[in-house]
Amino acid sequence: MLLSPTYSYLQIVPHVPIALTNRLYRLFVTVNGNKTFEVNRMPVTAGINGSATTTGYEGGKKKGEPVYEAKLMAGVNRVEVEIVAEKDRKGKPESNLPKEQVEIEKCTLFLHLLRPS
Repeated sequence: MLLSPTYSYLQIVPHVPIALTNRLYRLFVTVNGNKTFEVNRMPVTAGINGSATTTGYEGGKKKGEPVYEAKLMAGVNRVEVEIVAEKDRKGKPESNLPKEQVEIEKCTLFLHLLRPS
């Protein structure tokens, strides 16, 4: 995907429908091989002057829609989003093999950030 130089700073918001179930999961986002961390999505003025925070957010995080920030470099950038979740057993017998206890999905994006002219 080609991006203009004005898009050098991105917010990555993966939508995780599994978060609405009781299944445990872990989400990993890497940009050019560097791990990124989830950031708060609360506005800077939240909680100032007695204003109440919005509902659906716990400590600035919304369940199932985490926000990650990425700084892209000029040229090709690799963004990877990976989730590891426990399998939904639904009455199936529990297995002792680690591979049969989790599901893994991974999405890789290549973003070409054009150089400023």
